[in-house]
Amino acid sequence: MPWPRGRGTLAAVASVAGCIAGAWIGACGLPQSGLSASLDDGGGRDGTAAIVDGSRTPDGPGDGETGASPACAPDAGCLGALPTGWRPVGVSDAGCAAGFTAMPLLVNPRLADGGCACGACQTVGSFACSGGVAVSGGDNCADPTLVTVTPGTCAAASAQHVEAHPPQATGSVACTVANDAGTGALTDTLTVCVPGCSVDYCQTAQRCVEAEGDLACPSGFTLLARAGTGADPGCAPCACEAGPPGTCGGTVTVYDNGSCADSGGAATYAVGGCTQYSTSSNYQSVLVELVAPDASCSAQTAVEGDASLTGVKTICCE
Repeated sequence: MPWPRGRGTLAAVASVAGCIAGAWIGACGLPQSGLSASLDDGGGRDGTAAIVDGSRTPDGPGDGETGASPACAPDAGCLGALPTGWRPVGVSDAGCAAGFTAMPLLVNPRLADGGCACGACQTVGSFACSGGVAVSGGDNCADPTLVTVTPGTCAAASAQHVEAHPPQATGSVACTVANDAGTGALTDTLTVCVPGCSVDYCQTAQRCVEAEGDLACPSGFTLLARAGTGADPGCAPCACEAGPPGTCGGTVTVYDNGSCADSGGAATYAVGGCTQYSTSSNYQSVLVELVAPDASCSAQTAVEGDASLTGVKTICCE
């Protein structure tokens, strides 16, 4: 049965004029940014084409899709000829009346807490240490280089002090990070009721029209809401940057024999510092082992977002 005549029967559109004037946030559950207090006149109700045309068929969507226009026109002569693209609908917060098909839409998009968290940073590539290592020893390691050592290879050298000068690491490291790893956007629901073929639409309590896209209302209608079929949190890209290669680490080991044999005396120190092996005797060989620095990435934990609707529709009411 059609909705009974009379303004204010539907709770969702009760006192639409009051909602449009600024009370909608509290009374209707929509953000002020989703409404318009002015009367749009971007199109005339005397447009060249009505929204639907054709003979009547049974009530319900014409193509099996919820809220789709029927293949016939409901009795909506009270609206006159609507501009192309607009169709008559009702709005409800308590379910649609008989003969109408519910089309749930989303309104009031907003970013949820943690809506734009960044994913874990992934490191691609690694650093390496290569080339000869200069080893000094005389005069508290201030004398010219004793020997240049290939890492992992024993080299002859003799002094009481020792210092291995590690090179800068080489290589290219990239970082990647997943974006929009947060909880996303929140919305509220607005139910639009699409009239079927046998409905006397003009008997509905609140007469509205709906069209695809962000449009100006036809003349004689006032914007109720911009609604959509989905919401996008609009997260900014997450940044993930690799640190510089840095200096190689590792150890330098000196031996009291000329072949880096463990059978005699030996001592191991960290590269990059001057250390005295003995106050009375010199070491006779040296072995350097290098370790490349870790490839690390520094990532943001969250970014800014700007939630918006997708699949936008414009809903205007008399």
